[in-house]
Amino acid sequence: MFALQRQENISQKILSGAVALSQESLDDLRRKKILNVPLGQSTSTKQNLGYSYQITQYVCTQKPIIDIDESVTCSTQVSNQDNLRYVLLKIAKNGQKIYTVETVFTKLK
Repeated sequence: MFALQRQENISQKILSGAVALSQESLDDLRRKKILNVPLGQSTSTKQNLGYSYQITQYVCTQKPIIDIDESVTCSTQVSNQDNLRYVLLKIAKNGQKIYTVETVFTKLK
């Protein structure tokens, strides 16, 4: 019983760390001019709550599509009237998906 509860606590700590990193990443994007953020996929590794996480960020001009095999199709074709950027973050630990979040940013006038 104790071992099961300990494992659940560790799992919650890992999830909490992933959620916090996704919030931090989105906050970083909010401080930038979204239309100047490079389009496509980027990957980074960050630490939180004693664990190492891999963050894969997609910045797209159309809603990204997550395929059945977890691959992502991300359009980077820009039009002159395009003020939206779709952002998808995938947080993993040791190659295992922990958390995914998707949002939309727009250029304010």
